[in-house]
Amino acid sequence: MGANFLKVAHHGSKTSTIEPFLSSSHPAFAAISAGRDNSFGHPSLEVVERLEAAGVRVYRTDRDGAITATTDGQTLTVNTFLQASH
Repeated sequence: MGANFLKVAHHGSKTSTIEPFLSSSHPAFAAISAGRDNSFGHPSLEVVERLEAAGVRVYRTDRDGAITATTDGQTLTVNTFLQASH
């Protein structure tokens, strides 16, 4: 059993989503909470690339604004603030 939605730990730092965890959870979507142009360089490009290579749709607060995931128990819908304002 996997996960539909993953809230990436520690703002997407380099060690936040390691391969064994990702390969066992198989998320369809992931959310990374990180401030724009933060001094820590979060999220790590390595983590973002690892997620995307696994086929995960990545949402990031620094690019997408607020992220909202809703479900009725059958279907998961993800929306972002910037997507809604267009």
